[in-house]
Amino acid sequence: MNVEQAVGKCITLVVTNVDKGDDVHVYVGLLQIQDGQYSFVNEEKGWRVQLDKEQLGRITPVLEELREMLLGGDYYLPLTVGSLAENSQDEVFKTGLKWHE
Repeated sequence: MNVEQAVGKCITLVVTNVDKGDDVHVYVGLLQIQDGQYSFVNEEKGWRVQLDKEQLGRITPVLEELREMLLGGDYYLPLTVGSLAENSQDEVFKTGLKWHE
């Protein structure tokens, strides 16, 4: 898929917390590009997640029968989150996304 087709479109992040087993959250926003950097953005909620080349390669069009379940997204991107090792704290950046219990 050409990622340029998804710029400005509704993107659904499907995020699995690997530390919590089957705990999955769904977030909806837009794919934006600024200064050559792609980001998932929801300005109303204060979310901004920079996406790397590998993540961009996993953006997939949403099948019509899944659109409602994926909050109306045109595309979706599966991601995983988990605990960080102490020595990786320097690699962390704020996204604004909250993991609700």
